[in-house]
Amino acid sequence: FKDDEASRNFNLKVQFIELLRFYRLSRAQSKIFYTMKQKTEIIFEIEELITVKSRRSFVGFCEQCNNGLAEMLTIEAAAAISGFSEREIFRLIEAGALHFVEAERVFICRNSLTSFKEAMK
Repeated sequence: FKDDEASRNFNLKVQFIELLRFYRLSRAQSKIFYTMKQKTEIIFEIEELITVKSRRSFVGFCEQCNNGLAEMLTIEAAAAISGFSEREIFRLIEAGALHFVEAERVFICRNSLTSFKEAMK
């Protein structure tokens, strides 16, 4: 009875050792597998087309422009065309960099907006 139990214990130890060897081997293989990663680079190109509705602009008289008549834009349209935020456009108006007319809304002179944008380049 003792011999049977000793042989079972011995067999369990051998199986355990083999399992450990397999585990170590599989861990080493998994390390090799995980270190062989590929790097993928994805580049997005975006084109934008902005159209201004006629309700958001009109041809009006700009007192500060030399030619007098200019296309007048709303703040939203000016922000969309120029790439500035609405807050930045209000700051430029307060600084005197943009021509504007105040009616029921504030309208910006497109000539002054394009000339300011070109001067920024």
